[in-house]
Amino acid sequence: MRRHVGGLVAVLMSTAVYAHSGWHLAKEGDGIQVWKRRLAHTSIADFKAEVIVNSSLSGLVSLFYDANAAPQWMDHTSKVEMINRDDPSHSYTVHIETAMPWPAADRDAVLQGSWSQDPKTYVVTLHGHSVSWQDTPGFVRASVVSDWTFVPLGDHKVKVIMSGHTDLGGYIPDWTVNMLLQESPYATLENLRQRISMAKYQQTHIDGIIEPDDPTSFARSHLAEH
Repeated sequence: MRRHVGGLVAVLMSTAVYAHSGWHLAKEGDGIQVWKRRLAHTSIADFKAEVIVNSSLSGLVSLFYDANAAPQWMDHTSKVEMINRDDPSHSYTVHIETAMPWPAADRDAVLQGSWSQDPKTYVVTLHGHSVSWQDTPGFVRASVVSDWTFVPLGDHKVKVIMSGHTDLGGYIPDWTVNMLLQESPYATLENLRQRISMAKYQQTHIDGIIEPDDPTSFARSHLAEH
């Protein structure tokens, strides 16, 4: 029970922390919350969204590695290509194409990302940021910072938190920006919650991931430390 205390505290305190950090609740429903925060130095707000899902930690990481399936759950995403994947360093580079509502031009971004796991709380964090890459004809290059956090709560439940900031480049109507910051994260988490139950994710083990609910995983971790 003790190993899940951090996760439970995160759930109980998230609303209070967001409220005191300039975040305001933009959309809520069906167990999903989307928050926005506008910073003084930019006209585009940051966003944060969260939901609790039934999954292993490896299952969630394997979902993100399944680039070809990304358009089936990432809202407004038309294509994701895994450019490079280095499992020993837990790093990867992906090219993401985003279908924008008319009349805005479609956007794309190349993200360099990596994941890590806290050895005490078992929280898994994925961080990605834009890197320079050759332009894609027909697309406007966006600048993206993306973070995903998987907080194990026990009983095969994980709190999924997505957050980020995007500079879409060029002119984008305010209603389009608001949709991307509010409706799109909500739809993405809604789709993720449905898709993550698939056996091909839940039956996958990612090397380096420790599952708090799996005694054999703790045994492997203990042997590795000694």
